[in-house]
Amino acid sequence: MILIPRIEVQYAMRITVDSIPAGGRSVKADPQIDWARMAAKQALQGEPNALTWDVRVTRQGKSLKVHGTGSTRYSRICDRCQASVFLDIGGDVDLLYRPEEPENSSAEVELSEEDLDVGWFDGRALDMKAVLCEQLALWVPQRVLCEDLGVTRKTPGPCVLPDYDSGPDLERHSPFANLTLPKTS
Repeated sequence: MILIPRIEVQYAMRITVDSIPAGGRSVKADPQIDWARMAAKQALQGEPNALTWDVRVTRQGKSLKVHGTGSTRYSRICDRCQASVFLDIGGDVDLLYRPEEPENSSAEVELSEEDLDVGWFDGRALDMKAVLCEQLALWVPQRVLCEDLGVTRKTPGPCVLPDYDSGPDLERHSPFANLTLPKTS
C-alpha cells in the first residue's frame, strides 16, 4: 500500500484573541505562504513579485493592534505611456481593530474622527489575510507614472502619451476606462 501525503492549502490565517500572549504574537509572511499570496493578489489585482510582512498583533483591552512593517513589488502599467513597470510599495503598518457591536444592539453608534482609522473584527479571531489585503490596498496609489517614487520601468523609453489613433489598445486600471461618449453629428 502506498500512502500519499495529504496536502492542505492554507488560504486563511486567523489568530484567535485567546491565543495572543501578553507580549503579542509575531506574524511573518512572504509570497510562498498561500494566505499572504492570495491577500496580495486580491489587493494588487495581480500576483506579487515580492512580499515581506513582519508584524506583531497585540491586545489592547478588547481591541487588537497590528504594527510592524511590510512591502511588496508587483507589475503594473504606467497610466500615461502604457509601459510595463514594477511598483514597490510599503512602509510601517499601524492598524487598530475593535470587536464588532452585536447586530441586535438597537443603540445608535456615533463615530468620531479617531474611529475612521479603525477596522472591525468578529471579537473572537482576527483574519490576517483581510488585514494584509487592507494594508496593501491602502498603499496602492490611484495612478502610476514612470517617474513616480517606487516605480521602475521595465524597458527604457520616454513616458509620453501614446498616439491614440495608431497605437495599441490601452489597458487602464479604471472601471470607467472603456466608456466612450456617443458620437454626435
